[in-house]
Amino acid sequence: MTTGPEPFAFSILVLSGFVRIVANHRIFDSPSTLDQSFAFVSLLVECFTARIVGPGPDPDHLDIFESLCRESGAIRKLVADAQHAAALFQYC
Repeated sequence: MTTGPEPFAFSILVLSGFVRIVANHRIFDSPSTLDQSFAFVSLLVECFTARIVGPGPDPDHLDIFESLCRESGAIRKLVADAQHAAALFQYC
């Protein structure tokens, strides 16, 4: 998918769900760190054919989401809270 010529899209909600799941020690014995999780997300979204669809028009939503996760150390269920907070930033 990431190496082909066809465009593909990720919902910002799917990307935040990915981070929430892979960083969860209740699911994995050795969960990914936020650094590892967002490094993988970056690899995906930096592909030439990748598109991100999200809850609003803010093109910086993923950066805001990542920053909130890192600043708060969000893992597990708190990742979803950080995603919702990032969505609210475009209205404040």
